[in-house]
Amino acid sequence: MEKQEINLLHLAPRIPFPADDGGKIGIFNSLRYFKKFNISNTFVFFSDEEVRKDYLDELKKYADVYIFNHSTKNTALRIAKSLINNESIYITKHNSPEFIEFLKEIIKRKKINFTYADHTCMAYSLDILRKEIGLNYSIKLNNVEWMIWKRYADNIPFYNPKKYYIGIQSKLLKREEARLLKNSLVSFAITDNDFTRAEELAPENNLVMVPTGVNLDEWKIDESIIKNQNELIIATTYHWVHNIDAVRWFIENVMPALITKVPNIKFTMLGKNMPDWMRNLDKKNFNPVGYVDEIQTFLNKATIYVAPLFVGSGVRIKILEAMAMGLPVVATDISAEGIKAGENEGLFRANNPTDFANKIDFLLKNKDLRYELGQKARKFIELNHSWDTHTKIIIEEISKFI
Repeated sequence: MEKQEINLLHLAPRIPFPADDGGKIGIFNSLRYFKKFNISNTFVFFSDEEVRKDYLDELKKYADVYIFNHSTKNTALRIAKSLINNESIYITKHNSPEFIEFLKEIIKRKKINFTYADHTCMAYSLDILRKEIGLNYSIKLNNVEWMIWKRYADNIPFYNPKKYYIGIQSKLLKREEARLLKNSLVSFAITDNDFTRAEELAPENNLVMVPTGVNLDEWKIDESIIKNQNELIIATTYHWVHNIDAVRWFIENVMPALITKVPNIKFTMLGKNMPDWMRNLDKKNFNPVGYVDEIQTFLNKATIYVAPLFVGSGVRIKILEAMAMGLPVVATDISAEGIKAGENEGLFRANNPTDFANKIDFLLKNKDLRYELGQKARKFIELNHSWDTHTKIIIEEISKFI
């Protein structure tokens, strides 16, 4: 019998534009590289507001696009229901009976033969479809989500009631993720740590390791740009409280020591939805740029990339991109999680203010070594984080079930 071609239904929780965080970058590159390898892809995402025409036009280059009008906000009603029903709000807020019917119509019209959930939350609806119409699904684990919720709860003071709600939610989410992994035909983990966590959740699951990628043609060193020798940089988004907390921690606990050691040091902050208090920092040592369409020029001008995150899971694509552009990186263990690089490849780990400041100071004072480590960082990304390889593995695995 002749092998069928893959006709994929690809679900994501949001539009991947602007591609300014790791989740969006991953979704967008999945679309681009599925197209590159001639996969017929029908892309569905949630939005509760009008989507910009230029965003839609870009998406339509790579897939047939459908938008489902739906909000995923954590409303008071949803929080109350999650308490009453003892269910994971993260999972249930990404599903509705109307969405299931919407997907059924697309599946029928487009003759879909396999489904792909970009993020665990989207697998809940696909598992319902598996039961109702027998259509199998796969999951891309951009994170093992319950671990993010657990780390969030662990970082909330004991006297805050939110700590107990988030803690319970992490356990409910862990249960749901285990069930969804068990029921999927194949799941893809992007880090060794998440592979191990997923394996513990669902030992019988068909789990495959696919290190996430970097587009090496877009993220590259430009030797013609003159570097600012004492400039640190971070690129993130500020709609997620943990990113704000990370930058605040760095500003309040690391920068004072660095300013004493290097009075003309500058910390450049890029990203959307920057809070006003960041914008009002002393411009002598802080450069709160905010959102820019392209960050490559800023990265090429900077000296060191910093990533001081304490809550998260998965892999920080922004670190990979910075390394691809020849920047040494100083990061917490959680920020650097899933990246098999060490100091010899330009990735330094530090988890307290003194260690963080000392490693940055060491790099600032050793220009030649810093340059050498930047070149090694680029080489590491070239060897270990290619979107071509990432996508080929996914396609090969899905093809086994078509």
